[in-house]
Amino acid sequence: MNNDSPLKVLFLLPNLSAGGAEKLAIDLANALSSRNLEVELLVHEGVGGFSKLPKNFTLTCVHNRPFQSKDYLRNFWATFQAVKNADVVVGALEGRASWLGVLAARLRRKPFVTWIHNSWNHYRNLVPTSHLNLLKAVISQSQAVLCCSQAAWEDIRQICPASEDKMSVLANAVDVAKTQAQSQEPLPEAWSFLATTDYMVSIGRLEDQKRFKELVLAHSKVVANGEDRHIVIVGEGAQRQMLESYAKELGIADKVHLVGFHKNPHVFLKYARAFVCTSYVEGFHLGLVEAMACGNPIISYVCKGPREILGDNQFGQLVPNGDNDALAEKLQEMWAREESHQKWKQLSIKRSLDFDFPRYTDRWVSALNDLAKSSK
Repeated sequence: MNNDSPLKVLFLLPNLSAGGAEKLAIDLANALSSRNLEVELLVHEGVGGFSKLPKNFTLTCVHNRPFQSKDYLRNFWATFQAVKNADVVVGALEGRASWLGVLAARLRRKPFVTWIHNSWNHYRNLVPTSHLNLLKAVISQSQAVLCCSQAAWEDIRQICPASEDKMSVLANAVDVAKTQAQSQEPLPEAWSFLATTDYMVSIGRLEDQKRFKELVLAHSKVVANGEDRHIVIVGEGAQRQMLESYAKELGIADKVHLVGFHKNPHVFLKYARAFVCTSYVEGFHLGLVEAMACGNPIISYVCKGPREILGDNQFGQLVPNGDNDALAEKLQEMWAREESHQKWKQLSIKRSLDFDFPRYTDRWVSALNDLAKSSK
């Protein structure tokens, strides 16, 4: 890099699955490109729910199919070639793209950033020991480790105490104005009836981490007295059939709407009474902050990411983790108490501004420039 040329940044992802980390990486790449940085996103597999999102940066896909174990060599070679032209390399998600990326960056003598999105005190018990050892190796060989929340930073510090001096917190962000604008778009025709339906909403992959079964159970307690209240869950995943069967078993199949994946999930926030999080672990929770930007009061089980965002009940209501009766009670109160609903609505909007994207992009630009200069 010379003083007259734009900073060249390479982001690495395994694929474009419809998760918060993937969406944030795309949003950040777009934002950095608008700041005149030269940005490339290299993905191993150009498949996933976000593959069609608009992009104003260079997107390179090694394969146009799902991952196969035989792909490692070709993925490494593509990464090695891409790193050659970069000033800074960012492993945008913990996992195989970062494993290959840090090796390529080391061979090319380019600075590497590990971007931490997950709560690793939880995930360390779910992944093979080899994966945890690879994470430690990646962090040890990184020039910087950026954590999505204070909670994520604390987890990584416990796992890799020797690398604490290069770890910092760069809390995730949303584009508040864009999110609010997108929420005003029309609902998909198949779900247009929700505009006149009383519902609460949640967003995320239909997987065990999100514990949507807990939300369905709590909602069954809310509607047990015959009130016509509904739940909308935006996302797709392996638990769809289980959730549909569970709602049917509880007799509320007509009040639980699994609307699937949508490129613009924010349209479902406009008419929602509140946003509900039943996750047992979150490194952050982008969907929760997006809901706050749209004026949705928040009800959440206590877990590290949401607790940090909500400021220990200052900007939203936290429920003891796994206390389904308490969750149902909070849902009922949010339906019944209009004055309380309006209070939490205004607090949500206020808090979302602390995570707005322009300031976040500024911090990334500064961090990337510092790394590029220090590596000369």
